Amino acid sequence: MRINSQFEGLGFSQALFSEGYISLAEETVGSGKRVGVPGGHDAYYVYQITPELAVWAYQSGEELHFLSPFYMAGKPVRAAVENYIPFAGCEGRYAAETVIGAAGPESAGVKIYFDMLNARLYMDAAGRPRAAAMRRIALAAYLEEGSFSIYSSEKEYEARYDGRPSISGSAIVPLRSVDRDETQAEDLPYAHITGPVSAAHKSVNDYTREIFYRLDISAAGIFVPVFAGGSATGSDGEKIVRAIEEKIHKGHNPVFEGDVYFASRIL
Repeated sequence: MRINSQFEGLGFSQALFSEGYISLAEETVGSGKRVGVPGGHDAYYVYQITPELAVWAYQSGEELHFLSPFYMAGKPVRAAVENYIPFAGCEGRYAAETVIGAAGPESAGVKIYFDMLNARLYMDAAGRPRAAAMRRIALAAYLEEGSFSIYSSEKEYEARYDGRPSISGSAIVPLRSVDRDETQAEDLPYAHITGPVSAAHKSVNDYTREIFYRLDISAAGIFVPVFAGGSATGSDGEKIVRAIEEKIHKGHNPVFEGDVYFASRIL
């Protein structure tokens, strides 16, 4: 799994590719909030970078596994967790099979797989969800580098596919929907999404002083914050925001299309 792209999407490239990685691990355990896992000695650590940005890690024995950075201020959605699928070789990391929407699958018409950060807090000893009840979930999506397109309108998006796109201008298509038999748990949270963009934000990571970007997108009836790195000149994040600002300035209603990786946490 290309976890580095998630960290870069929130401005952590310096922490990952230099000695700052060790410092971040030490601060996550030393200064972060410890959340014990029921029935065992394992624990989560949540290190708050800013009021809106945090890093999540999972400790099993002496091993510490970074899970994901996370935008803490996202709008929650409701989802029923149907199953947890463990990632090979990464303690505490699970793909959560979920159905989005307060009324079940009819609400959004799609089953989504999330990298569920705090899954161990909500499963039994056998690794199953403790209850199939609807839960409030906060989510974040991280852009896969080079996978995006920005259109001036849904009409332009449709024209790109000769008027017959395989998915609508506001949709989420999980990888499992495309390749049901061969998708590994580590790849389940990847999805192709389309949707109108309501805003684009430029932010600075207080820990590394790197720039990152957030796009507010409506896909399949839910709010999806999509993050892209922006520290390097000509980065995907910078290109996207410039394209969106230009289209909005001209009075257009831009539509995003791209591949993302979904992470989530139960609230």
